[in-house]
Amino acid sequence: MADERIGKAVILAAGNGSHLQPFSNYTPKPFLPYADKPLIYHHIKSLTEAGIKEIIVVTRRDEDNNGSFKLQNQYLKNLSKYPELKNINIEIIYQKEDPITKKPKGTADAILAAEDQLKGQDYVVLLGDLIIESANGDNYLKTIISHFSGRPMFSAYSVKKDDAKKSGFVIGKKLDDILIEMEEAIEKPDDYILDTAKRIDDNYNVMWGGVYILNRDSIKYLKEVGKGKDNELNITDAMSLQCKKENKKAYGLFIDSKIYKCRDFGRIEHWIENNLEKQNLEKFKSSLKFYSKEFRELVYSYVEENYNINLL
Repeated sequence: MADERIGKAVILAAGNGSHLQPFSNYTPKPFLPYADKPLIYHHIKSLTEAGIKEIIVVTRRDEDNNGSFKLQNQYLKNLSKYPELKNINIEIIYQKEDPITKKPKGTADAILAAEDQLKGQDYVVLLGDLIIESANGDNYLKTIISHFSGRPMFSAYSVKKDDAKKSGFVIGKKLDDILIEMEEAIEKPDDYILDTAKRIDDNYNVMWGGVYILNRDSIKYLKEVGKGKDNELNITDAMSLQCKKENKKAYGLFIDSKIYKCRDFGRIEHWIENNLEKQNLEKFKSSLKFYSKEFRELVYSYVEENYNINLL
């Protein structure tokens, strides 16, 4: 059962998916098929298993990104057809895109789209293109919620330098084998920052896995944070600002690789290779029938050309 202080979750499902083009021209990242269901189904199911039944999905208008969000939005409105999801409440919020770039302004801005629904509350935030799975039925969301003590939290991992450059780099100290105390975080750090950072081994501690718990004061810092990497407003920077202004720490819970597997769907090869695993392949092939002909044909040709597998 979820911590009684955490009754809501926000799924960020409004990104353009630039690293997934041309596939994302037909469907947003969180609606890509994984096994026999869209990614966003797996997020919602995981939240319900963690005891959270009030779920906000930040998406975009049907017509944004050449109409690619229409199918995702229709799907969200009809999710109650699944018996295991019938008792949840899904609220759809539309994130506005930047009038110049025609893209959303970043993860912090996406959460602010739901500001009215989140005021005065602590809440979970999930990124739409990452899933944390367990082979033995454990639910990572339950675990991180059980460690929540009122301060912001994030899913954490230890990675090599090249992966750290793509993530939110955490400056702080390990408290034990599972928890890290964060003083500051830097989104997509450059070589100089990483090379001068103090650490005890060859790895770097980062925000990894796309899970956050923000507290009732976090909205203030999401609104104050300036544009960072990629000219966007980032959760990483907002959490770092909150730690600095309040002179308090945030905490990360490491993803135990012996229990959990973090699946990344942010790039074409990651998405495809997750689906080509033996236990997922037949389900993946079957799920494609629910997508447009143009999308299916792209998948068929890409898989055959790059993996020599015929999905037909």
